[in-house]
Amino acid sequence: MGGIRTNVLVFDMIAEWACLPSLPRGCRPTLAMLVAAAFCGQVIAQPANSQSPGTAVTPAQVKSWLDAEAKSAAEPYTFGQYSIAWRYEDLNALTPEEVAALRAEVAAHPEHPRLQELNTIDRQLRGEKITMSFEFFADGKDRFRYNLTAGNYFTDLVYVPGRSWSMNSQEVAVFDPVAAAQSSDERQAPLLMLPTIRADLDQMFHGGIGGFIGTLKLTMEEPLIEGDRWKMIGWSRPKGHEIRYEITGRWDHGDNRGFVESAFLVTRTFAPETVGTGHRFGDWKKDPAIGRWVAHRIEHVKPGNRVSRVAYFEGAKPFPAGGFDAVTRTPVEGGTDIIRGPVKATMFVDLNTGKGTEITPSGERKPLKVVPAERPASWLTLRTVGWVTLGVLLIAAIVLRVRGRSNAQV
Repeated sequence: MGGIRTNVLVFDMIAEWACLPSLPRGCRPTLAMLVAAAFCGQVIAQPANSQSPGTAVTPAQVKSWLDAEAKSAAEPYTFGQYSIAWRYEDLNALTPEEVAALRAEVAAHPEHPRLQELNTIDRQLRGEKITMSFEFFADGKDRFRYNLTAGNYFTDLVYVPGRSWSMNSQEVAVFDPVAAAQSSDERQAPLLMLPTIRADLDQMFHGGIGGFIGTLKLTMEEPLIEGDRWKMIGWSRPKGHEIRYEITGRWDHGDNRGFVESAFLVTRTFAPETVGTGHRFGDWKKDPAIGRWVAHRIEHVKPGNRVSRVAYFEGAKPFPAGGFDAVTRTPVEGGTDIIRGPVKATMFVDLNTGKGTEITPSGERKPLKVVPAERPASWLTLRTVGWVTLGVLLIAAIVLRVRGRSNAQV
């Protein structure tokens, strides 16, 4: 790979975090969402293949590649017999004045909702790293396992037809994925939140293009070309307001493809203070195991060019012995999960029947009764619901809650 070069051009789509309500004791599947947050960035590593000096890419080439990336991003992800792993490192993006103002605000209200944020900032100011790690296993359409680890806290989610479950260190819950895709029952179908697991995958593998074209439905203008560099504007006008993103990148003639370097929000008429939010993508390399180009470093940027988070691609890992079936096998009392090791949960709940078991510290097994998960009157097939919808509804960790719980335990 060549050296990293930077380009400052502006974009985003804001990440807003929200917590779901607490679930009843004994039936919390610890489901949640990471939904759609921001697609793009600004630092990119030179691909290994050489360029043709002075050869300009054409707008038609860029547009054709862009359409192909958007189509690829909408397809179910599969990586053969490999999982993919990445991590977040959260950084303090507040100025000293903003930290002081937050500290005064929280001091006046002991139950202030930003107390945990302030605790996290204090840890960062002491030099501690605030990280979350992720691993994703996929075996084609509608089959996946998603793991999140934050300090001593973890939550895992599996969807495979006939055996869908979630697990953390305290609870294992099984549920019906088809009902979950349509149900309003928060134990198995959390409300949509930002961002989804597919947003992370889209950023790593496609520079956020799937989000721009597929999710945001932006109208993409004709690319502007200067040598092997390109820039384009994507815009939409929801409810009379205007949103514009500026997406930039470069073209590699050897691989006949583009690489997104940056994408930033440049206009948002109903929230002008968010202009300048975006991402920088860097260190694009082709992973030999899965045969895909991947942005190994993604910076999440707030207005004022302040980096609030860095995402790192950590590579592809071969499936353990037993393959995907072993990875997605339902954890049982006294058993061993092939990824997490001995199952230490003390509550096991079946949300289909509303029955469960709690194991007391003395080893006594007590029956649990919970309200069975809601089953909608109208059933759709899983394929009709779609992998993306299911992923949005089922995948992942309540980021602020996970952060709060892990921060308290790390």
